[in-house]
Amino acid sequence: MRGRVYLPGDRPRERGFTLVEVLVVVALVGLLLGVAVVSFNRAAAHWEIEAAARLLASDIRAAQQKALAEGTATAVRFYRDAGYYEQHSGGAVRGAVYLPVRVRFAKLTFPAVAAGVYELHFAASGNPGGTGTAYLTNYAGEYRAVRVLVGTGRVRVTAEAP
Repeated sequence: MRGRVYLPGDRPRERGFTLVEVLVVVALVGLLLGVAVVSFNRAAAHWEIEAAARLLASDIRAAQQKALAEGTATAVRFYRDAGYYEQHSGGAVRGAVYLPVRVRFAKLTFPAVAAGVYELHFAASGNPGGTGTAYLTNYAGEYRAVRVLVGTGRVRVTAEAP
């Protein structure tokens, strides 16, 4: 049997992609994945610091409510360099709450009780013994301020730098 003879322009096209076409598609997919990973990391950092600030505010409110409900003084003690805080009430210590790995205390304006240790007191009436702010930051340079207002003891979370 003899092979078929094709005239110019009648030859059937071979199916598939050339190496250059495959490399271009792989490069474009890699570029898109790189952009997506960077965007995801930024979003994760944002939600991580937001969640840490809201949890801290909630724990401060809980300490205030505990003082009011039980009629005993409570305190929230912050360990700046170690990156955690504890709630103290009537000699008992509630377990330590650690900040997420990529979040840290940037600055604490509560009264210092030792080097790197700060404390916020609530009287048995629920009123704060002072005022102050815990500034949190993450590796992306975002800040959150958890502020305890003087007199009322209201707790606010804002996006502000120290």
